[in-house]
Order: sequence, then C-alpha cells, then structure tokens
Amino acid sequence: IYRVGVVPTSWDFFFSTLFVIAVWEMARRTTGWALAILSAVFILYGHFGNYMPGLFYHKGYALDRMMTYLFSLDGIFSLPILASAHYIFLFVLFGAFVEASGAGKFFVDFARCAAGRLRGGPAKVSIISSALIGTASGSSVANVVVDGVFNIPLMKASGFKSSVAGAVEAMNSSGGQIVPPVMGAGAFLMAEILGIPYSQVALAAIIPAGLYFIAAYWMIDFYAASNGLVGLRKEELPVFRKIMAEKGYLLAPIIILLFCLMVLMYSPYRSALYGILSLIVVSWIRKSTRMSLKDIIKTLSDGAKGSME
Repeated sequence: IYRVGVVPTSWDFFFSTLFVIAVWEMARRTTGWALAILSAVFILYGHFGNYMPGLFYHKGYALDRMMTYLFSLDGIFSLPILASAHYIFLFVLFGAFVEASGAGKFFVDFARCAAGRLRGGPAKVSIISSALIGTASGSSVANVVVDGVFNIPLMKASGFKSSVAGAVEAMNSSGGQIVPPVMGAGAFLMAEILGIPYSQVALAAIIPAGLYFIAAYWMIDFYAASNGLVGLRKEELPVFRKIMAEKGYLLAPIIILLFCLMVLMYSPYRSALYGILSLIVVSWIRKSTRMSLKDIIKTLSDGAKGSME
C-alpha cells in the first residue's frame, strides 16, 4: 500500500489486481450489478482511453500503474474506508445489537402509546418509531425491517392503501438516517472531510431531522383528514406503564451513547463501544431480552454483514 508512487513490481501488480477483483466481486454481491458494471467501465476507460474519440480521448494508463494506485491510500483505502473502519462499522454493529435485543419492538410500542389514537394514528406511529429506531441505527433498510412489520399491517387495517402504507414507511425509515446520534454513513464522511468532531455533525442534524418529521406528520395528517381515517382504538394500544416497566431499561444504552458522545466528548468509536457493551449488559435484566453467547456471536456476524451493505 505504501509503495504507491514507485515503479510497481510484478508482485505489486499481481496482488493489487487480486485485491481489486475481490473488492469488485464483494460490491457486486452486496449492491448488485449496476455499481459493479459502472466501476468496471471506468477502469477500462482509464486503460483504453487512447482508443476513445474526441473529448473522451486520453493517452491511457498502464494497467499495472492503475491497479497499484487503486490498491493504495489514495484509492480503495482512502477516506471512505477510513471512516467505515473508524466509525460506521461500530455504529452498524450497535444497530444490530439494538435489533437483536428487542429494543425495536419496544420503540414501536412506545410510539403506539404516543400517537396511536391520533387521526391516521398508525402512520404517525411509524413517524415516532422510525425516529426512535433512527437514533440507534443509521440504516433505513434495518429501520423498515424492525418497525415495518408492525406498522404497515396496522396502517392497512386502519384504511390506508397498501401503496400509501409502504410509501409512508419508506419515507419515515429514510428519515431515520438523519436522526442523531447514530446517522447514515454520509454523516461520518462529512465529519472526516470537514475535519470536525462527529458530535458537531450530530448536533447540527437535530433541526433538519426535526423539520423532516414535522413535515411528514402534517402530510400524513392532511391525508388522513381528506380520507376520513381515524386512529387506533384504546384496546388496541399497549399500556404505557407496562411497556416502560417491562422494557424501559432498553433506553439506557442509547442514553449512555448520547452521554459519552455529547457530554463526555468521547470519540465516536469509543462511545459506540460503550453503547454496545451496555446494551449486552442491560439485555440480561430480563429473560425475554437476555442475549446468550450464541446470540452475541450471531449479532456480531449480522453487524459485519450489515456494514458491507
């Protein structure tokens, strides 16, 4: 990696090419053919530019120079990978532990207590639950998986069209990416590129995130009013005191994460590590949420897979 800039040897070229092919194949498996084909086209263009017409013409780069450059700190190992290794991986892992601990179901029940009886209640429940899950997970896909299975059937049962229910869930879950403290990968890249602490980016995101969900709330309210949609019946709602008594302790890891990140000003990866450890510990309070060694290993595996998506 550190030999970039010198004349590449045949072994440099061999291992660089192997690594680039391996990364290309991982990208194809995790994101599909579109990104894989696009990256392959640009690599080929870099080598065969001397055959291109007009504005697309350039002298072309030797294949060994291109491969060794890609396998360097200015190529694949540049800023995005640095941010992924330092920040994104641990926060994705934290989100995986939140999902495995059953905290997602607690967030949904909490949201149903808060907004279930309002006009268009199930869709407004989706707003609150997606925002709560967004505090612990920067993945919109994971957000949909956790609360979509509860909220979409509720919305359909209360009169929302299937297409509208799906769109509302997608909209709210996408907004979860900009809810601090755990946001999408772009927020960590912003902190690295700007050279500022991640906590400043998280603080700056509070107002945009609030405006996003306020706009979503009023959009849903207007739609519910125009279509005569009502909220959930009282007997369909969970009892607030009961869910707080049974699973309220699952909020502790997120509070610890926020405290470490915003008050103690710890680094993001140190804060995420403390959040993960505290989540494992508090899961042992009740048998229903207790994580065994097998569960922890599986969650570590799921988190590693999620970090590549």
